[in-house]
Amino acid sequence: MTANRSSDALAQNLKPRHVRMLSIAGVLGAGHAIAEAGPAVLLAYAAAGALVVLIMRMLAEMAVALPDSSSFSTYADRTLGRWAGFTIGWLYWWFWIFVIPLEADAAGTLLHGWFPQIAVWVCTIAALCRTALAPCWRPFSPLCFRLWARRLSPSRGGVARS
Repeated sequence: MTANRSSDALAQNLKPRHVRMLSIAGVLGAGHAIAEAGPAVLLAYAAAGALVVLIMRMLAEMAVALPDSSSFSTYADRTLGRWAGFTIGWLYWWFWIFVIPLEADAAGTLLHGWFPQIAVWVCTIAALCRTALAPCWRPFSPLCFRLWARRLSPSRGGVARS
């Protein structure tokens, strides 16, 4: 990194090991999905992946053509009008308002399966608290990496048990 970085530059705090662990964690559930749904799930993954790539390319082109530090709803605001920017901004907010509790409930149900003596709602509250404390995870990063590496190490059969 250069010493004279501008204040707008993004910080690059992820180490290569973090990126590797994120990519491994992203594909861990694929084997289970294939076992449950069959090989047709690969077509669904391919279609969803192609859609994500197309959307990201479109956002990248808009970011190059109309640089802005705001949300993506500003692109709709500039090109389609204020109603589109307003609508997309609020739809995005509503999406997160509904999705975060749903994800926390799914995590609580999963944790309840591992710890049946704890009620689902307690596990859900714990998952929400963990999500709220996510920005403070930096000191625990090495421990998290070691635990994941241990779980995934082939000598322990970690990947086979996932």
